[in-house]
Amino acid sequence: MCQFVQTINGDPQSLLVMFTLYCDDSGTHPKSDVAVAACCISTVEQWTEFKRNWDEANQRENFGVFHMADFVAKQAQFSSPEWNDQAKRDRTIQALINLIKTRSQMGFSAVVVKSAYDEVIVGGQLREKFGDNHYAFAVRLCTAMINRWREKYKYGEPMRHPQTRSVALVVALAISVATSCRAQEVASIDLTKVAARTELRRPPSTSGTRQSGGIAADYRCSNATNSTGVLRTALVSLDRSQYQIGDEPTFEVTVKNVGSNPLKIPFSPDLADLQPEDPAQKFGYFELRVSLWVAAGEEWAMGIGEVHLYGAEDHANTTLTLRPGEWVRITGKDKLRVPSDGSGVEHIHSGAVDHAYAQVSIYQMETLLTPTSTATVSREICLRQTRGKKMPITITAPEQ
Repeated sequence: MCQFVQTINGDPQSLLVMFTLYCDDSGTHPKSDVAVAACCISTVEQWTEFKRNWDEANQRENFGVFHMADFVAKQAQFSSPEWNDQAKRDRTIQALINLIKTRSQMGFSAVVVKSAYDEVIVGGQLREKFGDNHYAFAVRLCTAMINRWREKYKYGEPMRHPQTRSVALVVALAISVATSCRAQEVASIDLTKVAARTELRRPPSTSGTRQSGGIAADYRCSNATNSTGVLRTALVSLDRSQYQIGDEPTFEVTVKNVGSNPLKIPFSPDLADLQPEDPAQKFGYFELRVSLWVAAGEEWAMGIGEVHLYGAEDHANTTLTLRPGEWVRITGKDKLRVPSDGSGVEHIHSGAVDHAYAQVSIYQMETLLTPTSTATVSREICLRQTRGKKMPITITAPEQ
């Protein structure tokens, strides 16, 4: 891993480089029937965050220099007794997969059957045109896909591609990620695997002061006809179909721009990163709320869980622009709860709840902290929304 993380410590201040590309190979040894190339693309800043997250995972699990072949074969450091613990192995590989899926913006891969290539690409001229070996041709296929992606989404800035190759883990995982990618899925984040930084700093308190709560003003959209865009939200999956109030379901949602204009959305889990250096300074930001709703037929519905993403235009890589037809994928987890007034409980007790769906909203926020309280103003940005896929669900109240 050391060679890879060294290459991502390039100059993140360069305004000429929007994306950095890392590629690696697999199957180039003679015994393999296929040659594989895989590439991951993201911004310089996101690769820097990748390194930070990777180092954190290494501190937790102590895997050292990670080679996928060694991990699978339980060789080198993975031959030690601690790596016979299947829970540790599953936890580690899932954390690294989610890290790559979170920090890379797009993945591309190509597989070349060596015997077919050798049968068709014969002679010096063809080899010179298509590649003198199987891996070179696979890389050319990847770069062709990348060029089409750049042309489609009008990414004209230069793309940095360091000569140092990434580790075998990236190719092994990038292949699985890339094969499930669609050209229009531009980003994904798994909030169940991210330690979100949301704790805000307060100004120093004077002696004798005590924290006294806060004030919140929430202004909903009053004129949906004057909307800034159109989003379709689909509930792609739930970790199961039966829950009790108090459970924490894991849900996966896609949010797609189905309008005709680009739409900027917040896409960072870390609210604390948006706070000014002076904690007494009022600051503004945007908040994306992804809500899980349950319903009984078409007659009744209630929001029962929510996750948040944040962003500000003056903080790089905390927002992204969804062009028409593009979507993002968000995985989250929250505790199922009912309103404090008990409304909706009768539908749960009666067993009337039969499906769940997801909904998003975007708010323009302003927050001011004092030593003792917090004041927040939320103004909903008017959006037109269409509802995509829903999932069957059963919810019961805990036994008394």
